[in-house]
Amino acid sequence: MSIESLIERVRLALNPKVQDWVLFSNGTVIVFDNTKPDDNIEQEAINLMREFGPVHVAGSAGDSKVVPLTETE
Repeated sequence: MSIESLIERVRLALNPKVQDWVLFSNGTVIVFDNTKPDDNIEQEAINLMREFGPVHVAGSAGDSKVVPLTETE
């Protein structure tokens, strides 16, 4: 799947009001709320992945959820 196709699927899956999100090349998406114009969400997403990723069942971040984007329309 091309990165353009993945971006389009994420856009279709998210509420159009959601404007601040980061998509990693492996398909992981981090959505941000209440960002400010000077926030560096790319770096913050990387920091969050370093701190909490990868997610494993019964791990400290086990309450995260994986949503397959196979049928977004």
